[in-house]
Amino acid sequence: MIRKYTAHVFLLQFVNAENVLSASSDGSVRLFHVGRSSGEAEVTERTAWEGLHYGKYGFTFQRRIHILTRYFPSSGVPLSCNGLDCLGDQAVSAGEDGRLFLLSLRHSGAAAGEGGEPIRAYDKADSCSLTTAIFVTDHEVQQGQFRV
Repeated sequence: MIRKYTAHVFLLQFVNAENVLSASSDGSVRLFHVGRSSGEAEVTERTAWEGLHYGKYGFTFQRRIHILTRYFPSSGVPLSCNGLDCLGDQAVSAGEDGRLFLLSLRHSGAAAGEGGEPIRAYDKADSCSLTTAIFVTDHEVQQGQFRV
C-alpha cells in the first residue's frame, strides 16, 4: 500500500512497465517505481514534485481558497493537478491554477525520494483551470481548459 499522499489521487499515468506517475488534489506529482521482490509487488517513490500547482485565488473553489489564503500567505493554497501526460523521459502537468509544468523523468532528484525541480514552468498557460495536457510531438503540448 502506498501512503505518500494526504490528498486525493486524480490521475495515474504509466511511463513504462516499471514506472508510474501520479497527480493529486494537493498539486503534487510523484514518480513511483513498481517492481517485484520475493514474488510480491514492491512500490517505491523515486521523486516528488511537491506543490507545483497553487494559488492565492482559486478558479473553481474561490470561497474555500479565499478563506485558506489567510493560513498560507506566502505560497498560496494547493490547487489540484488535473492533467498529466508523458512522452519518453519528459512529463507535463496541467493544473487548476492555469499553469503547465514540464518535468524531466531522467534527472528527477539527486537521490531516491528527493524532490525534483521542473524543467520549465509556463505560469500563464491560461487564465482558467486547465483540465488536461497531452504531448502532440516531443516538443509540442496541447492543453484543454474549463470555462464557464
